[in-house]
Order: sequence, then C-alpha cells, then structure tokens
Amino acid sequence: MQMKTEIYNSLPSFAKIIREEVFIKEQGFESEYDEIDNVATHIVLFDNDLPVATCRVFESDTPGVYILGRLAVKKEYRSKGIGKFVIRQAEKYVLSVKQKQTLSITKIFPIFWFPPSIPTPAS
Repeated sequence: MQMKTEIYNSLPSFAKIIREEVFIKEQGFESEYDEIDNVATHIVLFDNDLPVATCRVFESDTPGVYILGRLAVKKEYRSKGIGKFVIRQAEKYVLSVKQKQTLSITKIFPIFWFPPSIPTPAS
C-alpha cells in the first residue's frame, strides 16, 4: 500500500463516492450531504490512486474548536488502521494549518473529545 493524503476546500467526487458507499449503501442513511460540506475542509486518503477513506473538518460554533465528522473507510480497507490514520491527518491539519489545540470527533453527534496530547480511544 502506498498511501497519500489530499486536502480539499470543497467536497471532491472522491469523498462523495466513499461516503455514499459507506453511509447510504451500507448504513442506510437517506441524506448524506448538508450545508457543512460547503464550508468544511475535506481529507481524502488514497492507496496509490484509489480513494479509500475520507473525513471532513470544520470549525464548530465555539471559536477555535474544530469538528471532525463523516469519517468513512471503504470496507476492504477497514481493520488496518486506516481510520486512525485519517484522524491523525485531520489532527495534523487542524494543528498546523489552523493553529488550534482542540479537535472534536463526531459521527452524527459527539462521541468523544480529546486534546492532541492525550491518546485517542483508538490508540
């Protein structure tokens, strides 16, 4: 596996395909997209040129607190640490580009929160 991460300021077709596969086809969501997609930063992980995982990061209503959501990993790439890797890439993005110290991880609603210096539940 040759992994690379790409950062997008708008929702790329690569991320749409992964999210539709995971959230609509697998999990049965009827509506996957919302207005946050228009303001979020989207992270896509590629294995060579194949998109395999995605998430989005956006600033919450609390200034300086960023939310990571819509984390999706293609089925055949699960249980390989890919999700954890994407979370780390999002964390690096928030800490380096946005110069913030807080990242909240969400799905539909907040699941857990951690400051960067504390190991995540997935660690």
